[in-house]
Amino acid sequence: MELSLEKDEELLRKREEQENKFGEADENEDDRLQREGETAANGLPKAGSLESMPEDHAMAKLENWLKTMSSKEVHMLRKLGKKSGGSHIEKEMHVAATRKQKREEASWYACQFKLTKPSASCMDFHGVYAGSLDKHQNTDLTEEEHMRVCNSVEAQLSKIPHVPAYQVDSEAGKAKYLAWCVNNIHQ
Repeated sequence: MELSLEKDEELLRKREEQENKFGEADENEDDRLQREGETAANGLPKAGSLESMPEDHAMAKLENWLKTMSSKEVHMLRKLGKKSGGSHIEKEMHVAATRKQKREEASWYACQFKLTKPSASCMDFHGVYAGSLDKHQNTDLTEEEHMRVCNSVEAQLSKIPHVPAYQVDSEAGKAKYLAWCVNNIHQ
């Protein structure tokens, strides 16, 4: 029983030591945070004071300069602001995506063209393929771009070991060629 009492007392003493250490750590942490807060507050105005910051001074100067501008200068700045908006980037991205889509579509038809007429030259592809006609867009691919697409497809076809062997001139056969190209040729 005496051994049990000694263990309990030892355990209580260790617990008190741990609680004291936690208390010291809390005080040290509080002191550290208070010091950091004081050093950070040294650069800022105290609550309730009317001190102005350097940014306030700069903004006041800018406001004064804007007040002195003529109506022509204001108009010019507004015009420049409209022109420098992000809309140009969006338009360029749209044009690039549209051209990529047209190249991909042309690659499918070039694949079909090369499968139905393997001996045909890529120079003839532009004359055969008119692409999707859109009355509002005149940014169709050029003859040179059609040749590049056709040459790229020809190179990809030469690497594929299981090119379809059927040669049919019917519409159903052409549809099968086109479907195979859409699934296997990537631009």
